[in-house]
Amino acid sequence: MATTAIALSALGAQVAASAGLPASPALTIGYGWPSESTVMRVATGEVGPLASVYDEGVPRNTTRWHPIPAIPDSVTPPGLVATLSATVTTTTATITLSGTPKVDDCVALGSLESQAASYTATATDTLDTIAAGLAAAINAGMTAVTASASGAVVTLTAVAPVVTLSAGVANQGVRVTEFKRIDRLVRVVLWTPSEATRQSYGDPIDSQLARLYAGYGFQAPAGDWIRLAYSSDQYVEQEQLRDIYRRDFHATLEYGVTGQDVLYPVLSTELVASLGGLA
Repeated sequence: MATTAIALSALGAQVAASAGLPASPALTIGYGWPSESTVMRVATGEVGPLASVYDEGVPRNTTRWHPIPAIPDSVTPPGLVATLSATVTTTTATITLSGTPKVDDCVALGSLESQAASYTATATDTLDTIAAGLAAAINAGMTAVTASASGAVVTLTAVAPVVTLSAGVANQGVRVTEFKRIDRLVRVVLWTPSEATRQSYGDPIDSQLARLYAGYGFQAPAGDWIRLAYSSDQYVEQEQLRDIYRRDFHATLEYGVTGQDVLYPVLSTELVASLGGLA
């Protein structure tokens, strides 16, 4: 999830990557307003030019809306296979497990009688233990059928006059949802010891911010997209700064606040069986 600190850090990395920056002395990226001693070290040439990235502290502009998916869901394919089989007019059916189970593979049995049971695999489970776990869950949570396990096969016996069943498997998925967006006014302040260095370091930063503005913006290391709106740059000429040359770049960062949910896809139907004498 993006925060102001993450957004500022990512902006600092973008400024440092500005094409055309002189290689020596290297541009230093700082965060927050620099101390007087730090600025004077730039003025005397003790350190190279400094670009300070900071939040202007203006109250945030927050837009709230209904949560929306931020990126497509990420779903892990299951390694477990569950095959439901039955013959017409029978009162029994079987679920045969196969494949290579993965952690968090979930096998479920449902019925049109609004009953369901499931079992989720752990790291130590085998096909046989999953079958036993599913049978126990069916007996504990469903009244339309009973279940027994033998090896990797679960045998289902209808108790109700007619039972319509479906079985399926799935693994966990991840859904990233954006809950709101935040605007922050930020500034990049370039401190240099001369007019020449103000130009040679400032112009590449100006071009970089303009390029980011023309595109969507940039991504933080965790993958969050941060929108940058570059408004202006300003040469600051003040009497008390006669030994330092300053250039300010004003921008707005917009980023989403997201949350992550673990979910299971709708379990795909392997086969539908009707027990109790009706097809």
